[in-house]
Amino acid sequence: MKACVLIEPGKFEIQDLPVPEIKDDEVLLRVLTSGICVNDVRDFKGSKWSYPRVGGHEYCGVIEKIGKDVDADEIHVGDHAIPYIIDDCGICPDCKHHHENICSNFTKGKTYFNPDGLSGFFGFSEYVAVPARHIYVYSKETPDDEAAFTEPLACVINSIQRTDIQMGDDVVVIGGGVMGMLHVLCAKRRGARVIVSEPDAARREFALKLGADAVIDPSASDAVEQVKELTNGRGADVVEDTTAVPAVAAQAIEMTGKSGIRIAF
Repeated sequence: MKACVLIEPGKFEIQDLPVPEIKDDEVLLRVLTSGICVNDVRDFKGSKWSYPRVGGHEYCGVIEKIGKDVDADEIHVGDHAIPYIIDDCGICPDCKHHHENICSNFTKGKTYFNPDGLSGFFGFSEYVAVPARHIYVYSKETPDDEAAFTEPLACVINSIQRTDIQMGDDVVVIGGGVMGMLHVLCAKRRGARVIVSEPDAARREFALKLGADAVIDPSASDAVEQVKELTNGRGADVVEDTTAVPAVAAQAIEMTGKSGIRIAF
């Protein structure tokens, strides 16, 4: 199979690799579409993970083969599927406390590492071996490029649920990138009034098209004061910070109303 292999930071090659041999409890997934996450960009620039590396974790595929221990009544060859990407160990304290997303073994890079010395999630390859318990089957009518958004959308839904947005809440979304726009769509579905803070004019315009009730330009004047002006001096009920800028985190706290701070980073 072909795979995009990151040899070292800043250098990648298209290589021929063996198609993975699946274990009895795994399925072989042929990748249909894979998105490029900001984490893939970080890997390209240099990250804590080992090299060589095959990235890509926002992907969908079609099941080509199933292991002998996989429930053939639930999972079938030809199903379109999305994998759960975190290979949690189920043993460490984080997993035992239902924080599998920060599984100690996973974050140390001990998992998702194959015998050929390649690390990564393998969405940037033609085939991936995935534990059957990590598979979510989706409708074949769903366009593949939309299905590939499942992982980032799941992150956003988790953020929305943790901040417990209620109908009528004033919600500020900081950042108008992909994750910010997904927050706009989800917050509107919860019945919120959504304000987007974004310096780029084109992104502000797009946010309005997606349903944002108001947009502000944080580079034009103080963003906190703009939010307070739009909320009659109260501040926001919820702030969703989709940026990776430390200074914005402090700003997010200042934007919230005194009735309670609900912020997701």
